[in-house]
Amino acid sequence: MLAVAGGVTALVGLLIFFFMKSSKEMPRNWAQLVTELKMQQCGFLALLEDAFLRRSNKVELYKQPGKIALLTGGNRGIGLRIVKKLVECDIEVILGVRNPVESKKAVEKYLEHGKVTGAKLHFEQLDIGSMKSVRAFAARVQAKFDKIHILFNNGEYGCMCGREKGE
Repeated sequence: MLAVAGGVTALVGLLIFFFMKSSKEMPRNWAQLVTELKMQQCGFLALLEDAFLRRSNKVELYKQPGKIALLTGGNRGIGLRIVKKLVECDIEVILGVRNPVESKKAVEKYLEHGKVTGAKLHFEQLDIGSMKSVRAFAARVQAKFDKIHILFNNGEYGCMCGREKGE
């Protein structure tokens, strides 16, 4: 009996630990608790799947000359890795970034370090938090390019947040 009580106590403690790591507040009712447990289970299973399938879970990329990709926020983090993969596929890349000069330095340094050459990169000023900047960016891109084949909306604010500077 004592072992069961100790096990239940440990389980409750473990659940509290996980909830504190994943949520800002503890679940208020049974439905929230069940939902949180399901989300934790999905995340845990995805981590296991990634760990076990790491070697076989790869996609071979192929050359696609003539294609044009537009990427917002491609000067650091995931965006840098996306730029590298696009350049390796011979895809011309337009980067919408806040500071084109600094971004160009960062991207070229990253590509140089990765021994990637022959990049066709275009850096355009873009602040996703400002609709005025977004419209100006879109006009510049439309004037320079006939078609965009791939879009990566990777910018910091993103369109889903609805954060817009007073305009």
